[in-house]
Amino acid sequence: MLIIVTATAKCFGDGLKASALSMHFVRNIRPNAQLILDALARGEDPAKTVPVGSEGKAGKEIQQCFGSDATAGGIRFQFATRINKNVKLIKSARANGIDCKEIKLSWADKSAETGNG
Repeated sequence: MLIIVTATAKCFGDGLKASALSMHFVRNIRPNAQLILDALARGEDPAKTVPVGSEGKAGKEIQQCFGSDATAGGIRFQFATRINKNVKLIKSARANGIDCKEIKLSWADKSAETGNG
C-alpha cells in the first residue's frame, strides 16, 4: 500500500502532503468513481452518460453564474462558506412550516436569518 501511495504522490509533485492527496480522492475521484459504477450497474456506457470533472454541463453553468473569472476553488469556497449556510436555513424553514419568501438569505459575512426577504 505504501508503494502505491508513494508512486501516486510522485505524480502530484514533491510538495504534496498525504492529507491533500487524501482530500483529492475524497472530493474528486471517489464521487466520480461512484457515478461510473452506478452507470455501469444501469447498463449505460459511462463515457456517454457520466460528466467527469468540469466537463459536465452543470459545472460550466455554475461557473457562468459566478463570472468568467471564477475558478473551481473559488466556487467551492463560496459553497463552503455561504451557499451551504443558506441551504441549511431554507431546509430548516421548510421543516418548520415557514414560507421561504420570509427567509433573509446572507450573501455577505453576516449570518443568514429568518426575516423580511
